[in-house]
Amino acid sequence: MRSGWWVGSWFFIGLSLLSAGEARAGGNLLVNGGFEAGNLSGWSVSGNTRFTMVTDYSVGLPGIGPDASYSGSHYALLGPVGSMGHLSQTIATTAGQTYFVSWWLASDSNAGNEFSASWNGATLFDQVDVPREGYQFFTESAVATGSSSTLAFSYRNDPGFFSLDNVSVSVSPTVASNRNAAVVPEPAGLLLLGLGLAAAIAAGRSGIALTRTVRLR
Repeated sequence: MRSGWWVGSWFFIGLSLLSAGEARAGGNLLVNGGFEAGNLSGWSVSGNTRFTMVTDYSVGLPGIGPDASYSGSHYALLGPVGSMGHLSQTIATTAGQTYFVSWWLASDSNAGNEFSASWNGATLFDQVDVPREGYQFFTESAVATGSSSTLAFSYRNDPGFFSLDNVSVSVSPTVASNRNAAVVPEPAGLLLLGLGLAAAIAAGRSGIALTRTVRLR
């Protein structure tokens, strides 16, 4: 009986540390960063709010393709004319912690536009006359100075639209770098999970019954 408890404990400890490693390595702190809610929930819109919307893949950007989302079904379509629009979100942060901000951006025009990103008012990225191109990946790092931080995008696109998708803020630079970014568990979690699985296999061979069922998904 004690052997069964020991095997189960190692297995669940491994799973717990694995989950903790995934949370540290892969959590996007933004709400609705991929706009899959089908709207701008979680985001604040200000400035020139015209032509700022969330749409689905059925729209498409001319010259970019019929599927204008980078991943999933929805993306933000941004095209204020004459002045800048702003999209922002405030998240809980830890002072002194470095965060990695990333996003995917496409443009259907190559002049008369501007796109910028800022962190607590400090500019991370600013480009005028973004070229006409499909999705490009952008990433910047920023240090939090308090218990909350604000990520903001500012944009205008007089002749066309920007397409924005997969926006992420995390403590890992790998999040959202591709459509299905894989999270690499921390070595300690993998080690203990491996020990737990090995012990479980040994227990099965020796006739020890494990009383819990774990569903991995």
